[in-house]
Order: sequence, then C-alpha cells, then structure tokens
Amino acid sequence: MSRYTLKCFEKIEAPDGSGNLHWYKFIIENSYNTITNIRCGSEKEIRQFAKQTIKRLNEKYLTSCKVKVFNRMANESGISANL
Repeated sequence: MSRYTLKCFEKIEAPDGSGNLHWYKFIIENSYNTITNIRCGSEKEIRQFAKQTIKRLNEKYLTSCKVKVFNRMANESGISANL
C-alpha cells in the first residue's frame, strides 16, 4: 500500500479579509487519496505542520491496516473433509 507524501507546497495570495500576508497551500497524497490544505504562518511552521500531518496519516494507516486471512478449502490436499 502507498504511503502519504507531500506532492506540492507553494505560497499563495492571502484570502480576502485576511490580515496575514503569508499563506501556503500544500497537497498530501497517496495512490488513493489527495488532501489539499491552506494555512497561514511562516514557511517553516507550515512545512513542519505538513510533515507532522504526513507522519500521523502514515502511522494511522499502518496501524489500522487489517490483514485478511483465508482458510484453506476443505478439498485441498492434506485436509480431510470429514472434520
């Protein structure tokens, strides 16, 4: 399964009515999902936030992953159908 990675990180214009001049957009994705986020702050703060978010997503994904176990068919060699 694919892990989350940072696809894009860019500075964007501040939304209307925002007093903060430093806004950034970043995209986190894996082969199944894409997450787009915009935040205000310094570039260092936002990159750190994105890094922590990716770490949490990957930890959650790996701990919640379930493995399905298939039982062998009764007619396979070595198994008696008279169980």
